[in-house]
Amino acid sequence: MRALVVLMALAAASSVQASPSPYVWRREILLGANQQEHFYLVESMTNAGTYYDSVESLSVYQRSNADARWVQRTTLRVTLRTTDAKTGERKDTEAFVADLGLAPYLSEHDVRPAFFEALPESVAIDAGGMYYHRRGQKGYFMSAAELNAWVTLDLPQLDARGQDRRIVSVMQADGSDSTHLEFFVVRSGGGTDDGGEIEAIVPVSGDAVDRAMNAVNAKLATRKRPATKR
Repeated sequence: MRALVVLMALAAASSVQASPSPYVWRREILLGANQQEHFYLVESMTNAGTYYDSVESLSVYQRSNADARWVQRTTLRVTLRTTDAKTGERKDTEAFVADLGLAPYLSEHDVRPAFFEALPESVAIDAGGMYYHRRGQKGYFMSAAELNAWVTLDLPQLDARGQDRRIVSVMQADGSDSTHLEFFVVRSGGGTDDGGEIEAIVPVSGDAVDRAMNAVNAKLATRKRPATKR
């Protein structure tokens, strides 16, 4: 009996001291766009699976509106956050701070500011891609392959347990008006306890969204109404 109590105490102690799961946390903030590219801030935090060290960074990204492979990143800041294992004292160390003025940088690239649109409840993501739905009918406006090209930038770091993708906001930018682009913010993952949570900004043709909506509405319009009894 005494041996059992000792084993249970050791198990409890080891569980208390167990390291947390590694995770990646990432947020993307659309700053604006011009006719060729969109620009956004990325705030990220990476933890390798420890209570004592994490890395936070802030970067600005310049990415093509049409080609997901074309992207440039400029790191603005890298911060090391550490906790002393004995004293619990926390310390932040600025490992890097860029000498870059964000306002002149955006002005140089003729970036027009972004603004929020109302998030429609009738858009979603499944294995087939991004779609519009209404009364049981679906119309896809972006395939899964196209979507993956935009959102897999950091997904290899994300734990497979929580890659639940959902649309959290929709934005536009004055500079993208001529191409009728809408920027969907897609979130993946389930938080720091599930291996991480990241966001990706996905440019979507507004014309494609309109076509999907029209296709769904056309299907609904052609449904046969049940015959009325006389």
